[in-house]
Amino acid sequence: MFGILLLKARCAMRIRSTLGTRAACAIAAVVTLVLGASGVAQAASYETDYAITGSSAQCTYDTQYPGGLGSVCFQKYGDVWMVTRSVLETGNTSVQWANQLLNASGSWATYREGQCINALGHSTFGVCNKDYYENSSRNALGGYGSRLRFRACSTTCSAWTPWFTNNQ
Repeated sequence: MFGILLLKARCAMRIRSTLGTRAACAIAAVVTLVLGASGVAQAASYETDYAITGSSAQCTYDTQYPGGLGSVCFQKYGDVWMVTRSVLETGNTSVQWANQLLNASGSWATYREGQCINALGHSTFGVCNKDYYENSSRNALGGYGSRLRFRACSTTCSAWTPWFTNNQ
C-alpha cells in the first residue's frame, strides 16, 4: 500500500509525463477509489429508507413478522419492498435486507445492506423502491451475480430468508 501512496504522490507532483507513469497513475487512482487510502475495502454505509404509501405489490418473496404482526415482501420487477402491519399496535415495522455481489474472482461479497421502515401506521401498505444489480449484468465488483436476503422486524426480527438471485 505504501507503494501506491508513493505513486499517488508522484502523480500529484507530475514528476514525469511518460505513458508508463500516466498508466501507473491511473491504476493508483482506481486502487485508491476501490480500497480507500487505508488499503482496506470500504463498506457501503447502512441504508435507512422510510416507506411511502403504496398499494400491494406482486410479491416474488415474502415473510411474516414474529407474532403475526404483518408481512414483508419483495417484488423483483422494479426492486420494490412492501412492508405492512396488520395488527393495531404502536411502533414501526421494517424489513432489513442484505445484497451481495459476485466479484470477478467468483466470491460473494456484501455490497449493500439496509432497511425499509414503515412508520405509516396500522393497515397501511408502505413501499420502498430500491435499485439492485441484476444477476445477469456486470456489477460494481467486476463479476456477474447479485443476490438478496431479508427479514421482517418489529420489536424482534424473523429469521433471515435464504439467499435468492435478483434477475428481473
